[in-house]
Amino acid sequence: MTLRAYHATRLLPHEVETIRTHGLQPLTLGLLERKIRDACTYGFITEELASWLNERHFFKTTRTERREGMIHMFTAREHLGEEDGMFGVLGCWGGEAMHCHNRYIQDLLSRIGTPHIVLLDLDLNLPGITTCGVPLGSVGVMLQGEEDDPAMWAERAIAPSEIAEVISVDDALTSGRFPELAWTRSSPQLNRGTGGVVGPPGTSSS
Repeated sequence: MTLRAYHATRLLPHEVETIRTHGLQPLTLGLLERKIRDACTYGFITEELASWLNERHFFKTTRTERREGMIHMFTAREHLGEEDGMFGVLGCWGGEAMHCHNRYIQDLLSRIGTPHIVLLDLDLNLPGITTCGVPLGSVGVMLQGEEDDPAMWAERAIAPSEIAEVISVDDALTSGRFPELAWTRSSPQLNRGTGGVVGPPGTSSS
């Protein structure tokens, strides 16, 4: 039994290929550090920005939300059309784990990567998928909760076989398959993309 779900995120080209080849990994300190290091290695951010981000991400703050070891997703496709909710994940590279709700850092991260949607076909025969605190699949529960589309997360890696597609928002719009994303056309900040090597505050992209 499989369940279609969506993971909205902002990605660099090498990250798209990593997801297609190796799947999605839960949030860990090692994952964030590798994400920052690879962005620097591939020439998207400076070494100075890499060091700066490594001192300010989720694992270096007083954490009030439980995110470690998790991958967040949703099942209701109409959520793609909710600008307020989607902008936070499509607009900032690394998401909340990287910016920790700091608007100053959010603006910086909006210059890195481009928005993507990862389409998932989750294998419910495997444990580790939870919604509203209730495990899915293994106990025959399907989206049980107070909301029509409750918060949903994986506490395991998502295998490459569960990755149905990784598509950029631009390609999704061009294909006409995701009209829910039409709001992104009028969002210049969301579509800024990677315009050169991004450095720390006080520097400009080269």
